[in-house]
Amino acid sequence: MSKYFNYRIPVALFLIMVFSICLLPKSADALTLSPTRFELSGDPGETIIQEITLFNEGENSQNYYSSYLNFEAQGESGTPAFVESKDDLDKWISTHSVVSIKPGQSISVPFTIKIPANAEPGGHFASVFWGTTPSSPSGSVVSVGAKVGVLILLSVNGTTTEAGGLVSFSVVDKQFWHSTLPVSFEYRFKNDGGDRVKPVGTIKIRDTIFLPAKTLNANPTDGNVLPGSTRKFSVDWLNYTHPKEDVEPTKAV
Repeated sequence: MSKYFNYRIPVALFLIMVFSICLLPKSADALTLSPTRFELSGDPGETIIQEITLFNEGENSQNYYSSYLNFEAQGESGTPAFVESKDDLDKWISTHSVVSIKPGQSISVPFTIKIPANAEPGGHFASVFWGTTPSSPSGSVVSVGAKVGVLILLSVNGTTTEAGGLVSFSVVDKQFWHSTLPVSFEYRFKNDGGDRVKPVGTIKIRDTIFLPAKTLNANPTDGNVLPGSTRKFSVDWLNYTHPKEDVEPTKAV
């Protein structure tokens, strides 16, 4: 499903299309994980296998212990809030409980997602953590020490609600006219559906006589909006492009 939104202000014409969060720090202490985010889909009853690369940047060998937590939206910044579920994605994931990595060494560790046959269609969100101490007896939380994780955004195929839209769009400083750069834009997008939504589109800026001045990517970080939440996006106009060098707005996929 895709939606088209058109919002006008004196300094910009906002065009955004939607067709369907957030990032964790890439490293903690001497451990780096890659990639930092997986966006996956699967059918109920399906098993998905992927790999995470762990790199020990430290000077000593280190054991790293795995753990899992679900996450949900926290405020409008896109920062995840981690919670333990009773029976959701954090319980469907499995990987090695501990790995030992020599200094300067990287290893690829597989993880498996077993989607239950009765899994609810829509979005399910969790993180796989690696920490320097064993997890608690529940197996979900690293008790003490540094930890770093990768986000898993899983869409379970099936019928689900698709709804959402642009809530607001404005210039951050609320000025009517701007004679110098930078200029910062801000918009809020609400997701009332059952799966994550990734806004895709452009902010097209015109000058005082309505000639094209700049076209900006409306979502340069590929941020997602989780179900039942509103997320605020900020986009900065840092340099001027001559109208002849401007590009056409991005088309929805």
